[in-house]
Amino acid sequence: MPYYELKIGKQTGLVQVTQDLVSYTATLYWMPNRRAPRATDEVNSTPLAQHQTFGQSEAETLGLLRAWAVENFEPVSNFVQI
Repeated sequence: MPYYELKIGKQTGLVQVTQDLVSYTATLYWMPNRRAPRATDEVNSTPLAQHQTFGQSEAETLGLLRAWAVENFEPVSNFVQI
């Protein structure tokens, strides 16, 4: 299961690519923009935001995910496999 980093705006998102019998799924996880937390517990309880794309190949799925990111964040980097 490959993982990638994707710079979106001023933060780095984590992309996980999975494959089932008929398609690939790329899921981008990132911290949502929120006010500054007041306590450590509040930081630890912040849910990650996520977005998924689906395709017939890993390259197609990542391309669709990057296209979505470009529409929603600025700037957006290329994927870096980790």
